[in-house]
Amino acid sequence: MFCRAGFLLKVADLIGQIARIHPFVYLRWRCLVNSIRELRRQSRLKIAVIVSFAVGFWLLMFAMFESAFSFVYGMEAIAPFREVLIDYLFAFFFLTLLVMMALSNAIISFASLFRTQETEYLLTKPIGASQVFVYRALESLVFSSWGMIALVLPMILAFGLTVSVPWYFYPAALVMFVIFVGIPAAVGSLISLLLVQFVPRSRFKVFLLFATGAFLVGVVVALRHFSGAAHPAFFRAGDIARLTNKLAFSQNPWLPSLWLTKGILSLSRSRPGWAFFYLLVILSNSLFLTSVAAVTSARLFWRSFSKSHSSAARRLRARRDLLRHGVERVFFFPRARSGFFW
Repeated sequence: MFCRAGFLLKVADLIGQIARIHPFVYLRWRCLVNSIRELRRQSRLKIAVIVSFAVGFWLLMFAMFESAFSFVYGMEAIAPFREVLIDYLFAFFFLTLLVMMALSNAIISFASLFRTQETEYLLTKPIGASQVFVYRALESLVFSSWGMIALVLPMILAFGLTVSVPWYFYPAALVMFVIFVGIPAAVGSLISLLLVQFVPRSRFKVFLLFATGAFLVGVVVALRHFSGAAHPAFFRAGDIARLTNKLAFSQNPWLPSLWLTKGILSLSRSRPGWAFFYLLVILSNSLFLTSVAAVTSARLFWRSFSKSHSSAARRLRARRDLLRHGVERVFFFPRARSGFFW
C-alpha cells in the first residue's frame, strides 16, 4: 500500500515537473513569430515560388484522393462490399502513417536529444532531465509530424466531399488525427532512448545496417504479398475477399491505426457516440505512452546522454595514446611513466 502510494506521488511529482516546460514552449512560439516577421525581408519571388509549390502539391494530393474515392464509390459492382473495403483501405493507410511517423520521430528524436548543443546547454542548468526530454521530444514531434498532417488534410477533405458527411466531420477528424500523432511520437522517442542506452555505439552502425536490411526485406515481402491482385475495373466478390484477406493484418484491435479508422468512419456515418469513444481511446493511450516515455527518461536519459558522448572520448584517448607512442618511437623519447610530457 505504502509502496504504491509512494510510486503514485513520484509519478505526480514527475508530471508536475513536466508541466513546467511552458517557458520553453513560449520561447519556441516567440521564435516562430519572429521567423514569420523575418519573411518580410525575404525575396517576394522566393516566397511566391515556395508557396506555389506547397499549394500545388496539396492540390495534387487532393485531386488524387478525390479521384480514388470517386472511383470506389462509383463502382456499382462492389456496392455490397464498399464499406468493408473502405474500412480496410483506411486501416492500411493509417497503419502505414503510424509506422512512418514512429520511424521519423525516432530519427529526429535521436538527433534532437543526443546530437545538439542546446540539449547539452539545458542539461547544465537546474532543469530536470525529464523536462529536457519532453521539451526536445515535443520539438521533434512538431518537426516530424507536420508533413503527415498536411498529407491527411486533403484526404479528409476529399473523402468528406465524396461522401455526404455531417458538418462536424472535418474539425472532429482533424482533432482526432492530431491526438493520434502523440502515439508514434512517444514510441519514436522511446525507441531512440532505448537504442542509445542498450546498443553499444561501436555496434550502432551494424544495428542500423541490419535494421535497414530488415526494412528492405519487409518491403519486398509486402510487394510479393500484394502482387497478383485483379485490376480494379474487373473486381468481383472473390477479388474483394482476396484483397481483404491480404489486408487483414491491419484490422488488429490493438493497433492505434484501427482506432483512428473506426473513429473517422464513425464520424462520416453519423455515429458521434462511437466516434467520441474512439477519441477517448486514442487520447488515453497517447497520454499513457507519453507518461511512460517521461518516466523512462527520468531513469535513463542522463545515463544515455552520458553514454552517447563517452565513447567518443575513449576513442580520442586511444588516438592520443597511439600518437604518444608513435612520437616516442620516432624521436627516441624515454617512456615517461609520470606523464610529464603528456
